[in-house]
Amino acid sequence: MRNITTTIVLMTAVLVGSTGCQTASLISAKGLTGGYFPPCVGKPSITPWTDCYGAYHLSDGTKYVGEFYKNIAYGQGTLTFVVPHERAGIKYVGEFDNDLMHGRGTMTVVEPHKEAGLKFIGGWEHGKIHGRGTTTYVWPHKKAGLKFFEVWDEGELIYAIEKIESPLISIPPPNPRVLKNKKHRRASTGDLESRPTKLKSLHDESLVSKSEYNAKKAEMLKGLTAAMSGDYATALRELEPLAKQGHAKAQGILGLMYYRGNGVLQDDRAAVKWWRLAAQQGVDKAQFNLGLMYSKGRGVPQDYKAALKWYTLAAQQGHAKAQHNLGNMYARGQGVLKDNMRAHMWFNIAITSGSKKSSRNRNIIAKRMNANQLEKTQSLARECIRKKFKGC
Repeated sequence: MRNITTTIVLMTAVLVGSTGCQTASLISAKGLTGGYFPPCVGKPSITPWTDCYGAYHLSDGTKYVGEFYKNIAYGQGTLTFVVPHERAGIKYVGEFDNDLMHGRGTMTVVEPHKEAGLKFIGGWEHGKIHGRGTTTYVWPHKKAGLKFFEVWDEGELIYAIEKIESPLISIPPPNPRVLKNKKHRRASTGDLESRPTKLKSLHDESLVSKSEYNAKKAEMLKGLTAAMSGDYATALRELEPLAKQGHAKAQGILGLMYYRGNGVLQDDRAAVKWWRLAAQQGVDKAQFNLGLMYSKGRGVPQDYKAALKWYTLAAQQGHAKAQHNLGNMYARGQGVLKDNMRAHMWFNIAITSGSKKSSRNRNIIAKRMNANQLEKTQSLARECIRKKFKGC
């Protein structure tokens, strides 16, 4: 199974690029109903498929069903393909950006010849597994299975802990390799958010010695691991010095520890302090958390305009919960003039970003709008998604 996990990381960009057209010829392309967008119309080679829902079927068996923008997989979709040398079938259901898996998604891998399979549920960034996720390994013929909670950084597994003990079989967590010379096409891109963010060094690696850079990364990983395992004393000892030196990720985790009272006295003001420092460095989770504190008046005086500011900054980075909360603020007129069309737009966008509770709110708002307004707000949502949530 370790090889299959590696294959997922390495083969994704090759097979998804241009919806697979770089590796196989196009057999069929047709518009479909049932998606957020209308069915795609015509031949994509003549009229590019944009803001529509359709399917590509390639000669190597690869198939993509989902949303398109200028013939590129963009938005929600399903990709199925096979890896011949591994004799494995793979299916991904989730978000795409610029023909690459990007956002939240579920990857299922089946190896019939080994009577084995795995399922990964978690985050992706530009075709690589990134952030928190869970991988479940199953061997039906042995009546055995393993489940790991994992943290990934752009395709590299940096932390894993077994969630379910199996008395029958025990294997180490996967340790995938990353293809260093593979060129990936990159795209520009109300509970407290505690997902790990992308690991960043305190300084640019080129500005410090290799040993210093590696030492700081090791301290960060040790602190993160301690926090996840409940060893908050070690987490505080490792993370606080880094946070004081300006490490954004360490600042974000410290904020969460103070908010929850993990290893320290519960202190909303201290949580706000550390989240503000991380938010000012562009950490979307910290921006969302700071917006929530301003919205609820915890650790700071209640200030809806400040909440709107921080939610907007997080939403512009694709943060689904921030986008959902922006919809609520426009619907209620909190910190901004009440605007049903903007509320509907943000709920729509939050749905495409993976929010599960925005559909109900969007449907409530839709009942307050006429047909022309609904048509216009759909156009606003599509335009906002196209602009990567900037200037919406």
